[in-house]
Amino acid sequence: NDLFGIAAPNFLIYKSGSELQSTWYTLDNGITNITFTGLSGTINQTVWDNSDLEIITLRFYINDSFGKIGFDEVSIRKDTDMPIIIVNSPIDHTAFASEPFINLTIIEPNLDKVWYRINNDLIYITDNLTQYIELFIWDSLPQGEFKVELYANDTNGNRNNFNTLYLSKDTIGPNITIIRPIEFQKFNRNAPLFELEIADENGVGFRWYTIGLDETPRQFTDLTGVIDQNLWEQIWDSLTQGAIITIKFYATDTLGNEKSLEINLIVEKPIELPKFLQDPLGLLLPTLGLVVMIP
Repeated sequence: NDLFGIAAPNFLIYKSGSELQSTWYTLDNGITNITFTGLSGTINQTVWDNSDLEIITLRFYINDSFGKIGFDEVSIRKDTDMPIIIVNSPIDHTAFASEPFINLTIIEPNLDKVWYRINNDLIYITDNLTQYIELFIWDSLPQGEFKVELYANDTNGNRNNFNTLYLSKDTIGPNITIIRPIEFQKFNRNAPLFELEIADENGVGFRWYTIGLDETPRQFTDLTGVIDQNLWEQIWDSLTQGAIITIKFYATDTLGNEKSLEINLIVEKPIELPKFLQDPLGLLLPTLGLVVMIP
């Protein structure tokens, strides 16, 4: 009642008597007879493959020079079904910002081991069902697509035709390009316009900016707009001519990766004239005094 898999089983027999001649065996009640010599060997693989029975009667024959035939038989079980792997997660062709979690369902009553391979690294899944991809493998992977091969075998050595997942590693936030304003551009009390390009192969999530030391995020949706006027005035008014105001733009992708880019702008204050130049009388009185002195 031994259980065997795809590979044909080995056999060992004992025989007694004199004038012994031929030996042979059959797996199908004599429809196909395979002769052999010696006391051991391996069942013919083709005959084994052609048998679709789960329980096989393996009968051995021997005859002597007088034409007498003796036989003995044994019933064995055949299991050539390969384990079936159902991948619950991760989903094929999915991007990840951290190491993916493998969750499997294996259909196989005689399951032995389950493992996966990424590049040249082979890792056994300890409980045969769930496991995070090893961190050292994840850290070694470059950005972009990678392949995960999943395997399972049973106690008879039957192995699945491996499942392959094509996943992608993305731990970098969106690319941000500031079209305007430009670096070190001068601005008065009117808040500057901004125009950006933000792109990510896995989609852009949230977008916001901060100004100066104020870390309060100001979210925006359009890639063109105007910096918050009230906030700009508060910061601009508190600074002197030529001071720097830093605007920092942020964006995340749909995986949660964040990236930022900042730009420095220069405060431009109006030139204040001396007081006597601001007073019209200050300009006229010296002239009047000069007129009086003319004879």
